[in-house]
Amino acid sequence: MLVCGLYQCRAYIRYQIIEQIITRISQDHAQFICPFLGNTQWLIRLFRAYGAHIGDNNIVPDISSITDYHLMTIGDNVRVHVRTEIQGHSFEQRILKLTPVSIESYTVKARLSRPTIVHEDLVKYQQEYDIINKFFLWYERIASIYTNVNELQFMNYGYADMDEYIDDHTGYYSRKLYGQVLANVTLTDKNVLEISCGRGAGAAWCVHTHAPHSYIGIDRSQDVINLCQRRYSTIPRLSFKVANATKHLPFENESTGIILCIETTHAFDEPIAIKQYANEVVRVLRPNGYLLWCDFCYMNGSGKSVYDLIENDGLIIKEKVNITRNVLHALDIQINSRADFIERHVQPADQEYYRLFAGLSDTQIYEGMSQGRSQYWRVVFRKKITADISVI
Repeated sequence: MLVCGLYQCRAYIRYQIIEQIITRISQDHAQFICPFLGNTQWLIRLFRAYGAHIGDNNIVPDISSITDYHLMTIGDNVRVHVRTEIQGHSFEQRILKLTPVSIESYTVKARLSRPTIVHEDLVKYQQEYDIINKFFLWYERIASIYTNVNELQFMNYGYADMDEYIDDHTGYYSRKLYGQVLANVTLTDKNVLEISCGRGAGAAWCVHTHAPHSYIGIDRSQDVINLCQRRYSTIPRLSFKVANATKHLPFENESTGIILCIETTHAFDEPIAIKQYANEVVRVLRPNGYLLWCDFCYMNGSGKSVYDLIENDGLIIKEKVNITRNVLHALDIQINSRADFIERHVQPADQEYYRLFAGLSDTQIYEGMSQGRSQYWRVVFRKKITADISVI
């Protein structure tokens, strides 16, 4: 209530002290209070008291700043504050889900920052997408909260040869995964684009090690890009910008020689998003350019995996290698250091999600790979010379 009251006061009073109080309370609100409030039906009444627009079982605050937790679902006949960023929380289902405003009858769409995960039967699909939902939620929090922790520079799972057993805590296995993805493709003097560059350490390593002509890292999260720019702005030929590869890549047609995509596509919510991503890759790649990709894929029995969806009329698979055993081995080697980091730096209430994010041995991601429900692949795609980008 104090947070809401201060936001209301801010519309009339611009004193610096109020801004400072709002910032600190908002941080505490997101970290400690929201996990309790998010599952309570009476929260609707609280927001109604502070000027919320109420639709049919829906609520949207009439302020622009309450975007740090998923409290809202949007349906018909709902008017949204023009500056409000909307994410959703289903009170009835008691599940976290990232849901932008759905465009239904007379619904006004707000500015959105995250993709949609929409299915008619939420119960049926919740388990399948639970990992994705949690990733979106905690990915940005990691960037905004853990900005100065040297142990957390890489965010991939790593790659280890089967005769390696020592964790030197330097990101060695994460860099080795980059080396695997590059395979026999050289970055030297090439224009390189990395999609979902994370905290930027991989991009910096590639520039130092392989001397590309230029290297641009993109990510949909402004917090992530801000962090990359602060840490690596002095490195020549390296830059970062905000972009969403499932929507549009802000680059000219046939302007890029090589695109890297490391542990990104598992977070794309629908096949249509993967196909749009593949179309954008084809558009910006030069003829004979390469998409160097790796990720884990869920095996649903259909025989069709993510890399099959990426392959299209413009991209052909030149090489694909199942590296599941090596990724699992890297996770095994790093289990103690990752668990120790979580224990030391993450609040107890949040540790479950960070263990999932880190791929620790008792999590759904690790068990999925170890039991064969998912596999980890690296794939080299090449753009066909004959691809007609004018129709993309």
